[in-house]
Amino acid sequence: MEKNKKMIKMDILNKFREMEDEVARTIPEEWLKNDYFNRLNPIEKKLFNKAVTELASRGLVKYTPGLPPIVKLTRKGEILIHY
Repeated sequence: MEKNKKMIKMDILNKFREMEDEVARTIPEEWLKNDYFNRLNPIEKKLFNKAVTELASRGLVKYTPGLPPIVKLTRKGEILIHY
C-alpha cells in the first residue's frame, strides 16, 4: 500500500513517541536512511519532503533536507505527542 502524506507525518510523529527517553529528540539517521527512507518509492520520497516541511511549518519539528534529512522535535511537537 502506497503511503500518503498524512501517513508519513504519522510515521514521523510515532517515531518520536517511541523515543520518549531521548533528550535530544532527533530521529536517528540510521532509522531514516536504512529503515524508513530507503523503503519509500519515488512518489513517497517526494511526499516525505512535503510532509516533514508541513510539520516544520506548524512548528512541530525542525527540518534540514538532505540525504538523510535531519528531523528534530520541537517543544511544541513534544507537547503535541505526549499531552
